[in-house]
Amino acid sequence: MDAVVFQVLIPSLIVCGLIVQLLYNPNKLTLQYRLKRELIFFAIGSCMSCALTLYYIFYDMNTEQVWARMELDKTQFGYLLSAGLAGLIVGNIFGPVINSFVRSSRRLLFAGISLIVCVNGFCGLSFFLSPPSSLYILTPLFFLHNIGWTWAYISVTKIMGTWFEQNEKGLLGGIFMGFTMLSFLLSSALTQFVPEHIHFAFWIPSAALVLIFVLSFPFVVENANSFTDHIEPPALIYRRSNRSGSNKIEESFRAGHVDSSTNSRLNWSAVWPLFNEIRFYLTMLGAFCIGFARDSFLQWYPSFLEKERDIKTGTSEFSMIGGILTLSAICGPFIGGLVSDSFLRCNRKPVILLYSIVTSVAFVQFFYLTDSLAQLLCLLGALQWCLVGNVSLYIIALPFDYGPLQPFVLCLTCVVIYGAGMISGFVMGRILDLYGYEMWKLLNAVTSAVAVVSTASLMIVDAVRLRRRQSMKEYKEPLLVQTTLNGQCQNRS
Repeated sequence: MDAVVFQVLIPSLIVCGLIVQLLYNPNKLTLQYRLKRELIFFAIGSCMSCALTLYYIFYDMNTEQVWARMELDKTQFGYLLSAGLAGLIVGNIFGPVINSFVRSSRRLLFAGISLIVCVNGFCGLSFFLSPPSSLYILTPLFFLHNIGWTWAYISVTKIMGTWFEQNEKGLLGGIFMGFTMLSFLLSSALTQFVPEHIHFAFWIPSAALVLIFVLSFPFVVENANSFTDHIEPPALIYRRSNRSGSNKIEESFRAGHVDSSTNSRLNWSAVWPLFNEIRFYLTMLGAFCIGFARDSFLQWYPSFLEKERDIKTGTSEFSMIGGILTLSAICGPFIGGLVSDSFLRCNRKPVILLYSIVTSVAFVQFFYLTDSLAQLLCLLGALQWCLVGNVSLYIIALPFDYGPLQPFVLCLTCVVIYGAGMISGFVMGRILDLYGYEMWKLLNAVTSAVAVVSTASLMIVDAVRLRRRQSMKEYKEPLLVQTTLNGQCQNRS
């Protein structure tokens, strides 16, 4: 299939996803409200797609051609990728603090986009002027770019969190991930200029980002509370508990009105009970394994194709693989989010478990890879489908289950996932120099298997806890004691 087909098919799928999201109306919201939030979501998604292009350009540059031009080896380029992931970690650590200080998600979004545009311009300039010495310039620039991306991402999730309900956020995460993965397709097309015109790969997305952001930013409304007439029937109230030890935090979610609004401060005293929960550590372990496997795959699959299959950047085969990976990265989060919203009652863990099993099996199949291009495309597509789908569920859908703790859980999950990717960048470059790609396959397969075990254990812990809670509820259910006229007691349960 020609790469042009993917360039037409992938945006068409995103449009179809937006239509499905518009028609999917479990909370009986008005059409005016749904159209308003779809327009805001489309504008923000387009901006984030352009903003993330630089991130994937660095991954596509991970080939021997670029190494030779920059006078680098695998280990040094791994350090460069790890510096970018360190920027994501730092941004997630200080993002909530900065958001509380500026008291506006729109301001944080503006600051993040501005930083990304400036960094993209300087990155292109460094390649245009002195490519062999650009490692020392690109490392801090990549670090700053990812800090800006993190600020923009935190503000976007907080803005959209007020517009979409709990039973809509799985689908929201899938479509949002589709927007961001459009940058993967764009970066694959731009890196066809490698290595002579790589500076255009930084400047073109910057120009598109500035144009889209300037046109759409004035219309971005950060809080759905400005729309008070969007509920057709009486308000739907969702009550739940986050199971944080003895301190149960109950939050009421009213359609379009989330109590933890975009301008609310995080209650840090409610955070500490999370660290007493084994399910919290199992969740973080699963996030670490998924983040390690995803970044290890994305960082080193271009060099794997070039070394093991003689598929280089700029070729028709590489463009086809880029289209397959982008298509899978859109469908995986979309299908996983839709299934968990519609059929699993917002329970994300069964989908995460299934995706982790498929990921582990796919990495094992790399040991038995033949010369068939179809087999290679199926394996790469399955890995991208499941890895990006799991990351979408972890960093977009799952944090909203914690209600007012969503900013903290979101940032901590991102720190764990990106920290795992940073460790992958440091470790994998050295391992590939010493042991080759066989060890790369083995480590990824083992990491995915650990994610399977942690997710299955988390489901068992939740099932046991739910059963114990139901037993305690039946045992401690209060009895209404009423004294009758003749002095006898009558118990009513």
